[in-house]
Amino acid sequence: PRPASPAPPRPASPAPPRPASPPPTPPHAADPGTGLWVYGVVPGDAPEPPPDRTGVDGRPVRLVRRAGLAALVTDVPLREFGEALAAELEDLDRLERLSRAHDAVLSAALERGDVAPLRLCTIYESAASLDAMLEREQATFAGTLAALKGKAEWGVKAYFEPSAGADADAVTAPASGADYL
Repeated sequence: PRPASPAPPRPASPAPPRPASPPPTPPHAADPGTGLWVYGVVPGDAPEPPPDRTGVDGRPVRLVRRAGLAALVTDVPLREFGEALAAELEDLDRLERLSRAHDAVLSAALERGDVAPLRLCTIYESAASLDAMLEREQATFAGTLAALKGKAEWGVKAYFEPSAGADADAVTAPASGADYL
């Protein structure tokens, strides 16, 4: 038998046009013991986080795109971030680290656009369950992101100092949280 002759070179074809919005994220192919820590939801056309952006425990942050939305996520091992996490949240130092990392990801995303934040420790056991939530809650998140467009969040602190001549008994501590508010 004769060896096959090489195929003649084909002319280069132009690059295919880029889609208007990024395609949905393919199903997660990581270890089935891997969950997704979700920080918040951004518009589906949001840019990927910078490669050096890290979240909880210094792990990389990426986007999972579905239903015209994108979730800011970090892959986390479920053996550490599943039921074991509940006990760790009693450790205030651990809770502080997780809270600061969660907030840092949201703050960085907010600098780039609108963000609908999710609660601390929002963890999905699979990409499929996250995708299902994004599809199910698409209208709610899209409405929230539309309402946030062009808005800014401000924090205000006020301090009260009783005057030097005021009666110390006149200022009393609230009896309950409701009284405080």
